[in-house]
Amino acid sequence: MSVTLSAKEPEPALRASHGYVSEADRQRYMSQAVFYTGTADWFPGVDDIKNYKAAEAPAPVTYCHYFLRVNLGTNPKFRCYLADKDRNYITTKGLVIPFDDVAQVTPTGELEDAKENVLGKAEEVRVKYYPTEWALEHISDYKPRHDRKNDTPEAKYKDRYTEVAAARVMWALGFPVDDLWPVREVHCFGCPSDPFYPNKSKKIYPELVFEDAVVERRIKGKKIESEPTLFGQGWDWGEARAALKGASRQQQIEFEGLLVILSLLNHISNDFEQQRIVCDKGSIGADGLCNRTIMMVQDLGSTFGHKSKEYKSKGSFKHWSKEPVFSDPGKCVLNLEFSTEHDSKDVKLTISQEGVDFIKSKLSRLPEESVHAIFELAKMDKADQELKKDLVKDLKKEHKDWDKDRIKEEASRLSLTMWTAAFMRKADEIRQASCK
Repeated sequence: MSVTLSAKEPEPALRASHGYVSEADRQRYMSQAVFYTGTADWFPGVDDIKNYKAAEAPAPVTYCHYFLRVNLGTNPKFRCYLADKDRNYITTKGLVIPFDDVAQVTPTGELEDAKENVLGKAEEVRVKYYPTEWALEHISDYKPRHDRKNDTPEAKYKDRYTEVAAARVMWALGFPVDDLWPVREVHCFGCPSDPFYPNKSKKIYPELVFEDAVVERRIKGKKIESEPTLFGQGWDWGEARAALKGASRQQQIEFEGLLVILSLLNHISNDFEQQRIVCDKGSIGADGLCNRTIMMVQDLGSTFGHKSKEYKSKGSFKHWSKEPVFSDPGKCVLNLEFSTEHDSKDVKLTISQEGVDFIKSKLSRLPEESVHAIFELAKMDKADQELKKDLVKDLKKEHKDWDKDRIKEEASRLSLTMWTAAFMRKADEIRQASCK
């Protein structure tokens, strides 16, 4: 979408060095933004889902060099530069920088002279992980941390599954999301014993292995903000609605479609810092203006649970399967509450029939087998251990001649079938909605 401003309006110049603009320009970019990036013929099949962006996907066993950045939030993650098994750095263009040619940090905190600085050259990724048996066995001072009372490590690290599932659903429907890939192992060179809390770690390890991890690449494009903040300025749903009042009807409809699918997913962590404004890759013109602005959700981990934020629920089949998409389907009032202003009370939003019809048309292209493929890829059978334990218990009673492996395999299969069926019921609820 090309942005054309009248001669009387100040041009929202987006400097090449960073994405800071005036607040008025930020609001203007929001009014011109797109929320949907799919096309009319967008229809990913099961093979597309299973082979998601195969040419860009990290290897099942991924190697990377840890580097220190502030880790926000409560779910364990760290940043690192992609590498090969011989510790050579991999650039954003897929080229190799030999490890011996790269400047390392000296004991005084400075970079070695006469060697290459990989900052801005090496491919940066985020790794979301769990304290696996390997880590617990090999790292003497590692202690899994969870912040909330009654939290368990298993509950806290569910984001590895829920975020992948939610992001794949959004992508399959045509909404912009960051790229997430489940991988078998991440080998981290130079990781502290607890990379999420490096200041509490006692030792740096030459190589740590994190099993069943997720590698994330952010959408390429410059973030647009009017001021620097700790969590990122982001945007809330109230200011987005206000900015879209003068936008095209199609923009408004696509925005409403996004609200509906987030209610289906029960995306409870929808405060301002969970969204961002991005100038799409290659969209900054010679005049410094952004010609295509995207407003997107950037963290979908707190999904598939209870609608109430008080429950801190995610990846809970018991909670998610009982939550409707609409609290009032006759008036198309969404069941999920959205944060409409910084630190204000969350509210339920009402959707137009056009917005519902828009998402209906997209859901019609997501058949049951595709939804099942998404949940299988995301390993959603591991997200709710309570559900799986109940299934195992029932299967043991019903099939006393089955061994443990067969029972576990069948429990996983049944779990994925149940997650899929619940999704399809919610999709049917949207199809049947009639706004009055």
